[in-house]
Amino acid sequence: MAKLANMSAPLQPNIARFPSGTEPLRLHPFCVEPMRENLHIRRKHMDDPVLERFVQRVFADDLMVECYFQPRALHARSLPSEQRSLEQLPLDAALRAALRAFYMDIVTQPHERQLAYAASLIYSCGLFHCLHPWVVKTTGLNDVAFNRADGVRGHLLEWPLHQLRVENAAMGDTLGEVFDQGINEDIDPEQVSRIGTAVWLANRRVAELWTA
Repeated sequence: MAKLANMSAPLQPNIARFPSGTEPLRLHPFCVEPMRENLHIRRKHMDDPVLERFVQRVFADDLMVECYFQPRALHARSLPSEQRSLEQLPLDAALRAALRAFYMDIVTQPHERQLAYAASLIYSCGLFHCLHPWVVKTTGLNDVAFNRADGVRGHLLEWPLHQLRVENAAMGDTLGEVFDQGINEDIDPEQVSRIGTAVWLANRRVAELWTA
């Protein structure tokens, strides 16, 4: 099956990648590790070491990494006819969304751009997780309703956000609000609005393509 043009760096040749419908439900950790390395090579690295550790914790989970490398055939009507039914990796879409959020005019401060990038890279993880073959098989669910995807994202990010709050409460609370998991009202609502808007706008296209 033809592949959409990759707008980022090519995958490393030793990464296990299977055509849709033929991949095993779960990969051996030995196969997942080069995927994780590839993901971290291709993304921006955060200037703040606390934020960088948060991103690394999110992708410390093997299933999370697998979800970002699970190809999906895209069927959105908004795509040009020649691109329908082509495959794309979630990672490619997430990286493009992260860059869109990073460069949006609404986010002006360097530290806010970094937060917007990290949040946008992770924002659609619940959606990708719901569509992983192992998750579909074990849950018996194949829907991608937004409320379910948001709930899954909340579960996936619970521990990384907790650790982030331990290291930097303000940063953790800000990202918690962006991910709709806020537990502290002592935050800058305008900052949350700027970052959250950038992240949401950047991921609209991802949601459209992955729910079509």
